[in-house]
Amino acid sequence: DDKRRHLKELRYVKGELHSTYIYEHYESDGVKETKSTNGDGSLRYRTVDMFDVQGNQIERLHYSADDKLNSHVKWEYDKKGNMICCLQYNEGGKLHYKGIKKYDDNGKLIEEKADHLKDDKMIFRNWHKEKYNADGDIEETTYLNEDGSIDEVYTPKYEYDKDGKRIIPPWALDPDILAAGETETREHDDIGNWIKKTTFYNKIPVNIIVREITYYDDPTENNPPLVHALADYV
Repeated sequence: DDKRRHLKELRYVKGELHSTYIYEHYESDGVKETKSTNGDGSLRYRTVDMFDVQGNQIERLHYSADDKLNSHVKWEYDKKGNMICCLQYNEGGKLHYKGIKKYDDNGKLIEEKADHLKDDKMIFRNWHKEKYNADGDIEETTYLNEDGSIDEVYTPKYEYDKDGKRIIPPWALDPDILAAGETETREHDDIGNWIKKTTFYNKIPVNIIVREITYYDDPTENNPPLVHALADYV
C-alpha cells in the first residue's frame, strides 16, 4: 500500500496457484489478520495478531481450515517492554503452556520458569536463574528442580582482549546479531518458521539464506498447530 506494507501474497507451484495470503493492518502498521487460502479459494488457516501501543505483540489467535479457533497465545510485558509472561491455550481453551520471565534493572533475563500440560494436568517443565559479571556476560546459570532445590550449576568461561571486549570464537557468533548498517527480512512457512532470510547492507542485499524444513507430524484441522522450536514466538 502507500505505506509499503505487505497486503497480499500469491504462491505458485509449477505454474499453478498454490496458496494466497491476505494481510490486514492496524493503523500502527502491525499485522492484524493473515488469511491463507488454497488455490481454489478455500480457507487454509487464518491468524489474528494484536499489539499494544508500544508495538509489542500481546495476542495471537490461530484458526483452522474450518475457521475454528485451535490455538490462542497471550503475552504480557513490564513497563520497559520486556516480555514477562506467555500463556498458550489449546483448541478447547485449556491452558497448555505457561512461561514466566524476570529481569534485572538493566533488562537482562535473570529467571525463567515454565509449566506445560501433560495428561490433562499442568506440570513443571523447567526453571533456571542467571547471574552476570561486570561486563554483562552470564557468569552462572543455575538449573532448579520443581521444589526450588538446585539441580545443576553451569559457569561459562570467557576471554577478553586488552580493551576489555569479550573474545568470541568464530563458531560462537550469533547469526541473528546484525552489524551496523544491516537490516533483515524473513519469509515464513505456514507454521511460522522462517524459510528465507535476506540480509541487507545499506539497503543492498548481501546475503540470502534459504532453508527447507521437514515436519514429521503436521497439524490438521482436528488438532492444534504444533509448537516448533524454530517458531519465533516460542
